[in-house]
Amino acid sequence: MAIILGNKTLDWPRPKVLSYGWYKAASGDSGVYYPGFSNDTAAGYSILISGTYNNTTFIYYTDAGVQITDGVWGSNGLERTDFSGGTAVRIVNWWMDSADALLYFILIKFDQTQKQLALASVNKSGVIVQKPWRNVSAADGNGEVGHLNRAGGDGSGNFNVTVTAPTAASAWTRGKLFTFAVSDGALTTSDLVPANAPDARFNYNFRTFLGPTTNGIYARVYGVINTYAGGQAPWGQGGLWNTTTGRGKFDMMFPTSPWGPLNSTGNSMLLDQAFGWRGYQTFKNYDGYATQGMYDRTEMFTFLDALARDVGIL
Repeated sequence: MAIILGNKTLDWPRPKVLSYGWYKAASGDSGVYYPGFSNDTAAGYSILISGTYNNTTFIYYTDAGVQITDGVWGSNGLERTDFSGGTAVRIVNWWMDSADALLYFILIKFDQTQKQLALASVNKSGVIVQKPWRNVSAADGNGEVGHLNRAGGDGSGNFNVTVTAPTAASAWTRGKLFTFAVSDGALTTSDLVPANAPDARFNYNFRTFLGPTTNGIYARVYGVINTYAGGQAPWGQGGLWNTTTGRGKFDMMFPTSPWGPLNSTGNSMLLDQAFGWRGYQTFKNYDGYATQGMYDRTEMFTFLDALARDVGIL
């Protein structure tokens, strides 16, 4: 279902046709397969991402479907317990970088009163480089952590995640932007939206999935929600933030076209993760099923800006 605003139809960009394939690229169940590293020994390698937030696993395959077990890839694949911190570690989100030929992660550790986060990476040989754990103060938020974004795109800049700050219902909810230095994993924090922003007096969840655009637009997309009305298609639910002005739109409708990440053929398909992968934007669902494909990040952000203009926050 497209959204018609301002006498025009606004919809998700279409997935790109990549110049290369990968093992089980057409698979749509039992986890999601993504292209392997940019410096793989041969074309067609892939990485299977399965499980959810509490127990995500990454399994590495050759183009012939032979599992690679070098280093930490192991017979069970790369798991959260392979990182320093043991069973208390969770993998929050990830970014596959073509320029660096590394799969980056943001990790969280739950075995202490104060939340800790760390930046880590793994290469095709199964060698992990994990930066020191960084303490997160109560003032900077113990809420949900959003998607991982690299400021300059593949090979350039530091990594950012958005965080929901812990505020009372009567407080201004500004959210936090966490920045991790690629060199040493040092963590710096800043407010996500301006002070006294007009739409910030709302206990909003800043676990974002997309952004920022050049205009500071972030999106949080929950998934396809069944309307339970006869003859009425499901609709996509989510929200938008303009972090430059602080204006927001919550619990709004997103398009559910067949080619978008919110597939209108789904009954209740909820997005689990959104992440950059070898220069593209892609997604994973809670139920382990693949979304529609790999999207051009510039086209995706152009769509978000257009959507923000049509709902009056840009």
